Amino acid sequence: MSLFLASEKKEVLRKIVSSLDRVSHIPDGLWEGSVGRYYEIRTDTSRRRLFLIPVKIEAFGMPNEIEKRKKGKLSFIRSVRPS
Repeated sequence: MSLFLASEKKEVLRKIVSSLDRVSHIPDGLWEGSVGRYYEIRTDTSRRRLFLIPVKIEAFGMPNEIEKRKKGKLSFIRSVRPS
């Protein structure tokens, strides 16, 4: 993502999502032609609404192992829900 022109951002994101979808890492429910969707991120003290690219957790390994490795700001996340 750091090696693209700002004017090409949308097309680059579409290519990334398309590549992830070809290997079944994009969950069902992402609208055709969309590169992401809004999610509500909750911590113990706040809620934020962010536009994110959904990726199946299995693409990164076993979910319980990922939870154990969360550090820094990621460790404060309590839930992620579609907004």
